Amino acid sequence: GTGGTMTASGILVVAEADEGEASALSFELLGLARTLAPALGGEVTALVLGAEVGGAAAALAAGGADTVIQVEADALAPYQAEAWLPDLAAVAGELTPAAIVIAHTAQGADLAPRLAFRLGAGIATGCIAAEVAEGRLRLTRPCYGGNAHEVLSFNAPPAVVTVKPKCFEAPPPHQGQVVVRASVLDPASVRTQVRDIRREAADGVRLESADVVVA
Repeated sequence: GTGGTMTASGILVVAEADEGEASALSFELLGLARTLAPALGGEVTALVLGAEVGGAAAALAAGGADTVIQVEADALAPYQAEAWLPDLAAVAGELTPAAIVIAHTAQGADLAPRLAFRLGAGIATGCIAAEVAEGRLRLTRPCYGGNAHEVLSFNAPPAVVTVKPKCFEAPPPHQGQVVVRASVLDPASVRTQVRDIRREAADGVRLESADVVVA
């Protein structure tokens, strides 16, 4: 493309696993990644971090990723940005992806800016559409309280992107491989501690998983 030669290629998807299962939004991110991958010249790699994420890794490998990197350590669950960043930055440094795609959830909105700062990368949050034009990744997101849309692109990879739910379809099955790798995290370096997690009992379907929302 005319956007200059990029040594970076491929897409890294940071998956979320809840109680050992990959989230529905993780598969939507794989759907986005599969549409962009041909133009970004590389594979779709998913990274799943946690304490027991083997089932999630297998599901992601069968559900759209070319390769799933599975990293397990007790200190990686429950999620803490401080604990996730060393492994995430290490994987990103080795893969040199053109884009790193993260769910726009409470977790992703906390993680993505920290990762972008760690990598010295540009970031676009809350995106609803993406395309590659003239060799450059272009990302669309709402602005001005949702009254307008803006399109962003980046001068250099990687682009760190958070994507809103229900903007992309999960891809068709695509059998990839799972690679298990040791965590580089030093648990003693984590200064924060999760003392308690409380879940409100929810009746019916979660809002982000619903096919129809009536308001």
